[in-house]
Amino acid sequence: MANLTYITNINQLNKELNIITEDVLDDVSDKLLKDFQQHLDDTIYAAPIGDYSRYYKNGGFYSGWMIDRVTNLTRSLVFDGMSLVAPSNDMANNQMSHGGRQGEDVRDMLAGILNDANYNDYYSYSGGAKYLTSLGNGYWDTYFIDIDEKIEKWLNTEFKKYGIVRR
Repeated sequence: MANLTYITNINQLNKELNIITEDVLDDVSDKLLKDFQQHLDDTIYAAPIGDYSRYYKNGGFYSGWMIDRVTNLTRSLVFDGMSLVAPSNDMANNQMSHGGRQGEDVRDMLAGILNDANYNDYYSYSGGAKYLTSLGNGYWDTYFIDIDEKIEKWLNTEFKKYGIVRR
């Protein structure tokens, strides 16, 4: 933790506050990713296991999501479909679970496919992710319902660890 006791000029103050802010953003980003993964458990992975392999964090839908450190003071939750196990037409190994359709590789589109009922219906395999249409607005859109309040709470908690509170 930064110690603000010995600050002697504005440049040193700015440097210390930037270090604190970066640490807080890293901690809040970790909370965001864990919270989002829990949401994936409650939505994407809530259906009974079908006729495919679930890879979860080992090449499954989880592994496509990460926090990108855009700048020192900017973080972003991003999806990289190429982190998922590649689909194949080898049905014996059940690798159609990541959006493969007769030679297509749509891993980069999977975040959108699973969120949109029309795409979901078109790209689903053997009725796979069609259950997600019951969410109405999709797993991504439903996640945003209370995200502002969560992030504000996390920020307040993390800044308070440094003695910084909002007025």
